[in-house]
Amino acid sequence: MEERATNSRRRRATLRDIAKDVGVATGTVSVVLNGSRSGTSVSDKTREAIHESAKRLGYRPNWVAKSLQGGSTRTIGIIPSEAKQDFLLGPHIQRILNATANVLAANHHDLLVLTRCDQSDEKGILQGVVNGRIDGAIVVAPHAESQLVQTLSRAHFPFAVIDAEPGLHPAIFNADDADGTRIAVEHLRGLGHERIAYISGDVRLRSAHRRLQEFLRLFGPNAVIEQGDFEIASGERAMAALLQRSPRPTAVLCANDEMAMGAYNAAMRAGLSVPGGVSIVGYDDAPYSQVVQPSLTTYAQPVEDMARAATTAILRNLEFSEPIQGATLPGHLVIRDSTSRPK
Repeated sequence: MEERATNSRRRRATLRDIAKDVGVATGTVSVVLNGSRSGTSVSDKTREAIHESAKRLGYRPNWVAKSLQGGSTRTIGIIPSEAKQDFLLGPHIQRILNATANVLAANHHDLLVLTRCDQSDEKGILQGVVNGRIDGAIVVAPHAESQLVQTLSRAHFPFAVIDAEPGLHPAIFNADDADGTRIAVEHLRGLGHERIAYISGDVRLRSAHRRLQEFLRLFGPNAVIEQGDFEIASGERAMAALLQRSPRPTAVLCANDEMAMGAYNAAMRAGLSVPGGVSIVGYDDAPYSQVVQPSLTTYAQPVEDMARAATTAILRNLEFSEPIQGATLPGHLVIRDSTSRPK
């Protein structure tokens, strides 16, 4: 008898259990907890009793069943390119998460970050994403080998992508990365710099590849490039290598602000001031770029604009069945104190 009671307590509470506990119809409980049949009127007293019962019985929604029944979780998922250790500390993903969360909160939706999705095969993606926990997804910077976009498209699952090859899917929201590189180089050339070097990011990502290709187009066979991976340490290593060259560059463009911070460190270790000894330009306009000393000249990506546009497009698709159409959004150069005329 005791074992049966224990098993009963461990059994997952259902809508029917709550209905029996409160003394109402199961459909009434569904209206209150799942938002189904939103036109149905339920008194405040009954709603309060249902919520109290659900909490006491340990009710947890069955997202899969809810999805199969045509319900809505009112939750949008974000799928990062890869869930590296401490990746949520990165300024780029933080800005995307914050902008997305603000749009969702204003529209009474929640945000779920999916960190365990196997992007390498269709089965893993279907189990990790199309499982009823979320109504739609935002895919952030999928790697070239990722199967996410193709699989979600075949599954007819609502999604948008931030930072991917434009021809991959119509629902892609990008910054104009080539334009950002060109504007940054024009700024340095306008100051009189001729020996301009570049620290590239992880070229598996579309944005890094596009920025690098534009730099190569601008400088051709004379391009001076060191490879980084968007992390501070890689920027420091790449900058140290550039400063060993003879003649050394008078200006360095970095593919993101974090590598620019590494470049600052390497310049300081080499006894060079910024911008007196070498000018440095970043890419992103991360929050810290305006408070470091000297403040960083950087190309401001429209990160928040891309996130807001992608999130709004998904919500309108879910509510009005509007097709999700991506866009390429412009950024702008923020000139601060890390660049000057060469000396």
